[in-house]
Formats: sequence, structure tokens, C-alpha cells
Amino acid sequence: MQIRTLLAAALTACAIPIASVSLRAQGPSADAPAERVLDAAARRAVIDSAASLLARNYAFADTGRMLGAHLRARLAAGAFDGAATEPQLGEAMTREMQAFNNDGHLYTVYLPAAGTAAAGAFRMVRPGGAAGGAPQRTGPSAADVAALRRQNYGIARAERLDGNVGYIEITSFTRGDEAAAAIDAAMAMLRHADAMIVDLRRNGGGSEMTHYLMSYFQPDGAVQTWNYTRMMGDTMKNVSRAVNGAKRLDIPVYVLTSGRTASAAEAFAFTLQSAGRAKTVGTATSGAGYNNMTFPLTDRTAISISIGAAFYPPTGKRWEGTGVLPDIAVPAEQALATARAEVLKTLAALEADPRRKQELAWAAEVAQAELRPVAVPAAALARYAGTYGNRVVTTDGTRLVYQRRADRPGDALTAVSETVFAPTPESRIEFVRDAQGAVTALRTRTAAGDVQTYPRTQ
Repeated sequence: MQIRTLLAAALTACAIPIASVSLRAQGPSADAPAERVLDAAARRAVIDSAASLLARNYAFADTGRMLGAHLRARLAAGAFDGAATEPQLGEAMTREMQAFNNDGHLYTVYLPAAGTAAAGAFRMVRPGGAAGGAPQRTGPSAADVAALRRQNYGIARAERLDGNVGYIEITSFTRGDEAAAAIDAAMAMLRHADAMIVDLRRNGGGSEMTHYLMSYFQPDGAVQTWNYTRMMGDTMKNVSRAVNGAKRLDIPVYVLTSGRTASAAEAFAFTLQSAGRAKTVGTATSGAGYNNMTFPLTDRTAISISIGAAFYPPTGKRWEGTGVLPDIAVPAEQALATARAEVLKTLAALEADPRRKQELAWAAEVAQAELRPVAVPAAALARYAGTYGNRVVTTDGTRLVYQRRADRPGDALTAVSETVFAPTPESRIEFVRDAQGAVTALRTRTAAGDVQTYPRTQ
């Protein structure tokens, strides 16, 4: 494999930025040998190796040299004296590197010895292992592929929401033909959606497949994030490509983010936001804007190093350290409800057909009510409970339940005001009062303009 091809595949590799990274690939295995005890000379050798790799490969040479010098200085100060084993040393190194540079792609990995149950849980890049010095990388194992298939290659959910809004939740961006096919299938299912919400709140990043999904929302050749890589001394110029499906170039797009959204997932949000193609909703993302590769320190310990930096070429801006800042800032747990309300209002404003416009406006009203519930006093709910012709309304003290017939299941009603409720986003129920305030009838309305009144009989 040529070095450029290998690096291209690795450029959007991701690590979730966290304060401390666990170095065990899996829990203790019954067949795992005892961890090696490190003496001072062994610790020094690992630190020296890490410092040299950082100086040679870190995305910015000055920072790489400073990181290496910092590790050596901390070694001299005794910071690693208490690390008796490789996992302990690696954990201490991770803390020191991230504290110095706040780069979540800087961490160490402990790889159990060959022949143990956990061996091969991580794939390490070994520079200089092939003819001509090109790095080598092992492909995914059969177990890896099976796990990816069980996870549907990160496509956790794809569904149509009220108002004909498409929703896709993606928890990771993986690579390969099957990953692309999973994206194609989700997009095909939602090919008639009038808008799209892409949920990346649980997405810690992944691979170049982020550029493929972006391409569904961009014309061919549109600029995406570029990646400068020091090892190559070059910049990878990512652009939108052809997709195996219908591109959605004109529909509104909303991207949901959280503090867990990292790396390749941030590239998706940052690109579409910077291009004016999507609005982001939620909280600022992790700020992991570097690209990393993993290098061996020993036969069991490896170090992840940021080898490149991503940026959006028209502006030159990056999201490393700052994260992708949301266009609509709300707590992450409210991002979906907020985006639903916003996109429905947007679609309603764009719609020319009166009936469809009303449907969308009502759906937006319900989404807003679900986000910020309308409090209806229990006494008012009790007054509405009763029988209206063949319609029955009951209450549990906090909500109304509406039955079209007494022998049919009921629908919980969403309050959009103290007197108007929604059994569905496209219909409304109003309670009619007389001059003395007594509830005398129930009136139903549809977005099409149909109105039915049912006098109270009990």
C-alpha cells in the first residue's frame, strides 16, 4: 500500500477527546500474562521513543518538539516513577500530553500480548515495516466486520418524522463499501423527505465516510474540509463526490451536536455550516480538529499522534480546541425537539399550498409544545372530561385522553393552549364554553378545513 493511500484512509480517524484514556483493550483475560514490570531504564526508553515520534510526526513541528521535551522533563522530575507497568505508564503519559496541549487525539493504547483473548483489539500503524519504508496497517478482522454489521455501520436510526422531515442518527463514520451502502439505504428510505435532520450527538468521529454523507447535500466538486498532513508535507483537498442515490441539494438540513461530537463528525457539521448548507443545533462540539495515526512504542504499547489538521479552505478556519459552535444553542438533550420545531416553521414559511402550509404550521406548534409544554390546570382538565356524542374525554390529572368511541383506545392530547389540544400534528380539538364558562361542546378541526362539533352529553 502506498503511503499516500494509507494516510488518506487514516486522515479522518478519530479518538474521542476525554481527560483520561483507558489503555486496556478489554477487561482482564484469564489467559493474559502478567503485565511486565518496568524499571527506570524501560520507562526512559518508552518516553524517549514517544518524544522522538512526536517531534517527527506531530502536525506542527514546534508543538511536537515541545511535547517531546515536556515528556522528558516530566520523566526527569519523577512524574512517571510510580508507573510500574506499561498500562500505568501509558495512562500517566496520556494525562501529561493532554494537560500540556489539550489535544484529545494524543493518548496511548495498551495492546495485550499476542495469543491472548484481547489481542488485536487495536490496529497499530508500524512505520518502516515494508519495502521503501511505507507504513503498514492491518485490515479489520472478521470479528471487527461482524461488529460493524451489528451496528449497521453507525447508522443507528433512520425514520420519517411528522411533517415529512427525515431523521438519521449516526453514531460513527466507518469506512468501506458496506458502510457506504448503509448510508445509501438510509438516504433512499428518506428520498422524499422535505427536510433532513442529521443527529451526531453521540458520534465520536471515524473515517472518510463523513465526506460521502456530506456529498448527498452538496453538488459534485463542492469544497469540503481539507487536511494538511505533515508526514506528507501536503494537503488533502476533499471535495464533494458522486453518490449512489439522489442528492438532496435544496432541502433544509439541520445537524444536531453535543460535547461528544468529535473529529470526523465535527468535519461534517463544520463543513455544512461553513458552506451555509446546514444549521447546527445543540452545544459546542469536542474541538478535535486534528487527524491522528497510531505508532508503536513497544510490542504492547502504542501512541496516537495528531499528524494533520483539518480546516475549511474558503475561510481557513479550524475547529480544533474551540469546537463547532451551534447556530442554535440549546442543551444537547433538547436539540432534536428544537430542530423539529425550527425545520417545520421553515417549511411552513416556504410552502405555497394553503392546506400543506397549515399542516406544517400545526406540526411546528406541536413540536414547540412538546419542547416547552403548555401547563393546563388540573381543574380545567377536569372540566373538559366528559362525553361528547360518541366521543369520550378522560383525564389522569396531568393530561387529557381522547377516544373517538368508548370502545376504542384513546390518544393522549398535546396541549397547545388552555383550550386547544392536538390528537395529531395535523388536527385540533377545541372545547367550547357558554357565557357562564361551562364546557358545552367539543369541536374538531383538520388542516384541510373540516370542522365537526359534538355537543356535550355527559
